[in-house]
Amino acid sequence: ASGVAVGEELVGTVARVRDYGVFFDVGANRHGLLHIQSVADTMGKYVDKAEGLKRDCGLTVGTQIKLCVKANNGRKGLSLDFTDETKAVAEAERNPPEEQEVPEDDMDGEETSALAASAPEDDDSVASDGEETYDADDEDYDDQEEDEDGRLEELMGLDSW
Repeated sequence: ASGVAVGEELVGTVARVRDYGVFFDVGANRHGLLHIQSVADTMGKYVDKAEGLKRDCGLTVGTQIKLCVKANNGRKGLSLDFTDETKAVAEAERNPPEEQEVPEDDMDGEETSALAASAPEDDDSVASDGEETYDADDEDYDDQEEDEDGRLEELMGLDSW
């Protein structure tokens, strides 16, 4: 963690989720900790330990998030926080702007959210970065989830039961 400066922004990958926070691999020689209170403050709601971090906040192993180094504690590790950009996105999701009135001549009989209207009309099952996303109509999704669970069990040595 000696090569990482306080205030530096980096992308971290969730390595472990604990009741008190999330450990991220940020490419340093030590993992960094994002404390559960920072997550709760950013989300604007109570987060119920590790289960809440995973279920309510989407912080599961492998998830990538933009982070900022809050403190470099040397051998103890890094203290992390969300970047200002990530906090702004979370704030916008918590407090969406008031819907703007659409002139009647622009209405074509279909209701469309602002996000859906501005989204490109392409394959929704692949994100812009090439990562596969959840598609409710994808019948193979459950199989993929089971495969991932099996892979995690194998990595943890639980597949030999």
